[in-house]
Amino acid sequence: MVIPFSLPLSFFGKSRFLALDNFMMNIQSRSARILLTMVVGVVLIVCTTACGGKADASAQKPTNAPVQADIMVIKKEPFTYGIEANGSVLANEFVELKPEMNGRLVQLNINEGNHVSEGSLLAKIYDEDLQAQLRKYQSQL
Repeated sequence: MVIPFSLPLSFFGKSRFLALDNFMMNIQSRSARILLTMVVGVVLIVCTTACGGKADASAQKPTNAPVQADIMVIKKEPFTYGIEANGSVLANEFVELKPEMNGRLVQLNINEGNHVSEGSLLAKIYDEDLQAQLRKYQSQL
C-alpha cells in the first residue's frame, strides 16, 4: 500500500502537488517514506521559525496602525480530485463450481452477482443422450 505525502492543492498549486505525490509513490520502503516525511517536516519548521527574525525597534509599525489583510469569500464547491491507479481486485471469498459430469451448458439460471441458496439449479448441461439411454433402459424393464 502506498501512502502519498500530500498537501492541499491550494498550498502549492496542482503541478507541484502532483510532482510531490509521484515522487513519494516511487519510494518503495515505508520506513524511507516516514523518514523523508519527518525530514521535510523538520525543514519546514526550521524555515518558518528562522524566517521570522526580529526587526529593529525603529522599523516596527505602531500597534494602533491598521493592518492590511486579504479576504476570500467562502462558498461550497464540489471536490473533484481523484486518483487513478493500475491494479487487480481480489474477492474476499470465491467458489469453484465443478459438475459431476462433463458436458455443454444449455441453460444458465443465474445472473452474475445474484445470491443463490443451497440446492438451487444454477445451470443445465446438455443431457439428451442420457435421457435417450434412460428411456431405452425403462423400455427394457
